[in-house]
Amino acid sequence: MKSILLDQARWDEAWDEDRVVLTRLRRNGDVPDIIRPVDVSFRGDLTDLQRVAEASANWGFEVLELIEKDADGKPWLFLVRPQKTDDETMREMAITYLQIEDAFSVRCDGWGCLATNERGPIDDTNPSEYRENCGGIPVSGPVANEVERAKATLDLIRDEGSDLTVARHVVYFFYGDDLDALAEELRSLGLQVHRKGDEQYWHVDKRHRSIAETGRDVEWLVSTDCLMADRSEIIDEPWRTSTLRDLYLLAEKHNAIMDGWHAQLD
Repeated sequence: MKSILLDQARWDEAWDEDRVVLTRLRRNGDVPDIIRPVDVSFRGDLTDLQRVAEASANWGFEVLELIEKDADGKPWLFLVRPQKTDDETMREMAITYLQIEDAFSVRCDGWGCLATNERGPIDDTNPSEYRENCGGIPVSGPVANEVERAKATLDLIRDEGSDLTVARHVVYFFYGDDLDALAEELRSLGLQVHRKGDEQYWHVDKRHRSIAETGRDVEWLVSTDCLMADRSEIIDEPWRTSTLRDLYLLAEKHNAIMDGWHAQLD
């Protein structure tokens, strides 16, 4: 299939919807780098859907099911292929299904997959659980993943020669649609909170530029309300399994996302 110039409005609509699904997956403990079956469905005339089915192998898909008449009497095509769910891979899939829409006069009806970790699909027999006691409090999903990931970050900071027994400047980044209540609770914990227009907010702009330079999607970051919270503190193992854990849980409590932290090096 020849490259097709995508309609910007349709791209924005599709990618906004995809980001909602990706956020839900990650909140359920999904590990994006794990390859798993991802299905995508299309609606349209039966003849057009049959053409898509015949050509689907060109994009690595297999036909999962072609329903000639569903409960509403309309045809429905389901394709599936193995892939990751990281942003880069999912953007590529979005481009693919939008090009299929234009080339075959069909409409993508969404995609889906099971939240998956290193042991397989996440379910009652394979819960997304932290692999060790997290300060005596059980946590799961993305909170567990982020707290565990911080262990390697602390090791890296230590290997760079920093003394983790010394207090240092630490910045935390939060994103969401309504952050007022979260901001007040962060202040009550002794953190300085900065929002757009504040002098210290340049830390956020600098971080966005850094993310964009790595090729990661930064659109949702700059279009979503953001605040940064900072203070001087010791970052060690007790901090990782208590303070850091509690900040991620606090973000979840306020339906926000804590998207990482930065610490000053010695």
